[in-house]
Amino acid sequence: MEKPKTKRHSDAFHTTDISHRHSARQALMFDEIQQALSEADSGDFASPKEMKAVLSKWVTNIS
Repeated sequence: MEKPKTKRHSDAFHTTDISHRHSARQALMFDEIQQALSEADSGDFASPKEMKAVLSKWVTNIS
């Protein structure tokens, strides 16, 4: 039994695919930054108690 031939894409196809994925990630990051700026502008920050709780999961000796 013969192996099925795999479909190979051109270099241009791969370049375009990579470019589209990169653009999508950039758009997502832009949206997240815009959301964070809106939250900061409205004064929506973590309290010291909330920060300590989060940091204590990752850092030792939090005072």
